[in-house]
Amino acid sequence: MRRTKILTACLAGAVFVAGCEKNDDTVERAFQDVNVIDESDLSDVMLTAANPNEAVAYFSRTLASDPDRIDIKRGLATSYVRAKRNSEGVAAWKSVTIHPDALPADSV
Repeated sequence: MRRTKILTACLAGAVFVAGCEKNDDTVERAFQDVNVIDESDLSDVMLTAANPNEAVAYFSRTLASDPDRIDIKRGLATSYVRAKRNSEGVAAWKSVTIHPDALPADSV
């Protein structure tokens, strides 16, 4: 009788654990979404509170790993202007304005 209860509990536990198994791709996608949220918060901090040269370094590194994100391009251009690196800022803003996701406010 005691063995039957233990065997039943073990089988139920095995079925429960097998049902909870997640695909690695699903887990990676979930972490990627969290990283994007954390990254956007860090971008806001870099634009408002960080040293402008540190912000330029951060946005340059981030843009090198993900060159299609317009929010990072905007952040880099703004950081160049804050760091008084105007010639680089002009080039960065030109890159933002020709991006397909550019807004009318980017051209002002």
